Amino acid sequence: DAVTQVMQRVRPDAVLHLAAIIAPTAYVIPGKAYAVNVTGTNNIIEAAKTLSSPPRIVFTSSYSVHGPRNPYRELPPITSQTPVNPGDNYGAHKVWGERAVQSSGLEWVVVRLPQVWPTDPAFGTAPEFMRFSFLLSPDRLVTAIDSRDAALALVNAASRDVANRTFIVGG
Repeated sequence: DAVTQVMQRVRPDAVLHLAAIIAPTAYVIPGKAYAVNVTGTNNIIEAAKTLSSPPRIVFTSSYSVHGPRNPYRELPPITSQTPVNPGDNYGAHKVWGERAVQSSGLEWVVVRLPQVWPTDPAFGTAPEFMRFSFLLSPDRLVTAIDSRDAALALVNAASRDVANRTFIVGG
């Protein structure tokens, strides 16, 4: 109800949907992650549909929709046409969100981001993040971008003539 009330009061041209519970928290509290990542996306879609002129929904997705990549195999680059194959609940939530906005009947743009590095050099130094980093394979393939570049990609998705397309943003 709160999302619908805000949507009707503001009547935006575009909604940049960035809310998500990500790893490692998505693994520790999966029920809360589902509520935010899946139910929250549905709430935005349903609220947008109440408007006579619905906004474009820019759904912030993740390269995690493609699942883990084997660093010991020669694999082609990931594109927006690469089949999704999530390897965890967070990736599955993002696949669900993509499909929900794409089938909503609303104007949409999906932006699949890699790891986004914040401008704060202290980010990620908390003990829980450090412990999580040691659980990940040191051989995994990773791409990352600066948070300012991610922001620019999302603003462009909201304001350019790119409706109903999926974009992979790489570092």
